[in-house]
Amino acid sequence: MPDVRCQMPDTSRQMPVTSNQLYEQNKIGYIMKKFYSFTIFLLLFLLTTSAFAKAESFSLRDTDGELVRLDDYLGKGPVVLDFWATWCKPCVKSLPKMQKLYEKLQDRGLVVLAINEDGPRSLAKVAPFASSLGLTFPILLDEDRDVVRQYQVSGLPTTIIIDKDQNVVHTMRGYRPGDEKAVEQLLESLLGEE
Repeated sequence: MPDVRCQMPDTSRQMPVTSNQLYEQNKIGYIMKKFYSFTIFLLLFLLTTSAFAKAESFSLRDTDGELVRLDDYLGKGPVVLDFWATWCKPCVKSLPKMQKLYEKLQDRGLVVLAINEDGPRSLAKVAPFASSLGLTFPILLDEDRDVVRQYQVSGLPTTIIIDKDQNVVHTMRGYRPGDEKAVEQLLESLLGEE
């Protein structure tokens, strides 16, 4: 009858591992860990952005009562939709950073549309608040929250970047100091493609 048991390998005949072999094994392990980390980062990035969805048109009134249409700005350069509210503390921190980016890149074609989500009760506060922050880009009023639903904004601030081909190429939810550097790099690359 044949033996059907598993046998342990005979380790008495194996050669000792040299330090070079250990170094190579560790190096390969390190590279594989970095590769897996990068792959996970890439997947998370793709899951948290709405990469290459087409921007949906909308019309909103600005703080002067003028009708502003997104279509008037699409196709010319990158457009940033920055959803915010006066009561949102991270928004108050991020808006001046967006203003600096706007000042730096507007001559190259950048458009920023700040979409306020305060609602009808607080509309009178929006223009003075924006002025106190020194904001010079258009401030749009999403009184009925139609655009916030249209773009599936789930929290404030939310920054959406649209390229000249009308593709939503990035969505950033929330704000942490330093986020503006990543936004600037992306905008620079979009402006460099033109």
